[in-house]
Amino acid sequence: MKLASEHSGAHGSSLNHVPSLSDNLVGVRVVQADGTLRNITDEATLRHYKVNLGTLGVITHFTFPVVPLFKVQWTTTPYDESVLTNGTLLDLAKTK
Repeated sequence: MKLASEHSGAHGSSLNHVPSLSDNLVGVRVVQADGTLRNITDEATLRHYKVNLGTLGVITHFTFPVVPLFKVQWTTTPYDESVLTNGTLLDLAKTK
């Protein structure tokens, strides 16, 4: 499976946002044009494969690190759309 976000470089990475999928990538397996199978794990070379648009070969496997399972919980509170204009939203943002 080829992940478009990896191969095209169109993964929206930014200093202002949570790391993208490619930021967590630690290895790829690539079939090159001559049929050679190559495993890429070094950071410097891996950077090129993250945005290669298919020119360096076809990525057949992605390797991501794993982390222990953990639970996440959140609460969603619906508000009327008037909070966008009456200042309530700003007050809510300041308290969180």
